[in-house]
Amino acid sequence: MPSAEPALAMKLALRPRDAIRALKIIDRKRPASPRKDALVGLTATADGLTFETNGSSAFVVAQVAVAGSCRVGRDALRRVLKTYPLDVPVTLDVVGSSLRIGRFRMPVDSAFRSRANAGNQT
Repeated sequence: MPSAEPALAMKLALRPRDAIRALKIIDRKRPASPRKDALVGLTATADGLTFETNGSSAFVVAQVAVAGSCRVGRDALRRVLKTYPLDVPVTLDVVGSSLRIGRFRMPVDSAFRSRANAGNQT
């Protein structure tokens, strides 16, 4: 019997330009201290997406279908987003242990928690 795909833990749509700009902002916020963390935290809420790393954060407006959070490689995320037209929204999904952006998948570093399914966890 084929296994069912894991439940969707986070889903949103945003313009790659906005996400790339947010990544640049958090890279510049602490110029005196070198970047230590190669990962970026993504937290989707009802009104948008927050990017967090090394004590810095940036918020972008996004269409969030399922709220949640995860941590992924910052440089890998930036490279994937740059392959799409900058002003055409792309969909980001967290399914199982990977973040899916179009046809690309990248591993999610730490456990994510879907706010939509938080009450169903035991």
